[in-house]
Order: sequence, then structure tokens, then C-alpha cells
Amino acid sequence: MQQGGARPTASRESARDPRLAEWLRDSTVLDSVTRTVPTDSLYHIFRTALGPKGTTSEHIRQMVCEQVRLGIRYGHVPAARAFDRMLDTVYNDRNVPDAYGEFMYRAPKVSAVDTGDCQSIEPGSATLGRTRLDQELPPRPVRPGA
Repeated sequence: MQQGGARPTASRESARDPRLAEWLRDSTVLDSVTRTVPTDSLYHIFRTALGPKGTTSEHIRQMVCEQVRLGIRYGHVPAARAFDRMLDTVYNDRNVPDAYGEFMYRAPKVSAVDTGDCQSIEPGSATLGRTRLDQELPPRPVRPGA
């Protein structure tokens, strides 16, 4: 503890613990990249599926292709986090808590989508600096005795 009982700041803690410094850097990078992932197309696909025809096999193909495209372009973790964030809001006005479940419930039975049919997939990088974009972070490190 610091003088006056104040808890040390993250920067002071991380200066003493390189594992924490690395975790804080990776966490910041993943959060920052996640905010740049454009989910407008996915949002539109999910909203269109609310129409009278429901979710079509074309909606499913578009959704899978867009998820693959975003995952390759921005990294699996930021794309998955952005997708989850989008799902939290897409059917909010309909009081539907599980947007993905509703989307799939309204869908025809489709066995698989061939991602080879997906267009315009630009390769990205699995890392940004030293931060891996393709794996989720472990729990935040805790200093022994903290």
C-alpha cells in the first residue's frame, strides 16, 4: 500500500510486474481493435432477417462470410467481441435477449456454409505489435501477496 492507504495505480503495479504490464498492454490493444471492427453489415443482416421471410439461407451465408471476413481482417478475438457487442443491441427494440438464437430459430435448416464462396476477404494479421489478436487473454495476473 502507498502512503495514506491509497491503492497503487495500474502503471505503478505494472512497473514492478512485467506480466501485468504485458497483460495491460494486450488488454488495451484488444479493446482498441475491437472498437474499430465495423459490424454495420452484420447488423443489417440480422435486422433484415426480422422481415416476413425470416432468416433465409442467404442470410446465414452472408452472416458466416462476414464473420469470417472480419475475423481474418481484424483478428478472431476483436471480431468475436464486436459481434457479441452487436448482438447485445440488434434486437433490443424487440425485447429479444438472444439475438443469435432468434436469428437461427427463424432460419431454415442449413447443414454448412462453404466459406470458399465468400467474396472479398482481405488478409489481416494475427498480431498487432506483440499482442496476439487470435486468442483471448487469460485472467489478469495478480501479484503474490496482493
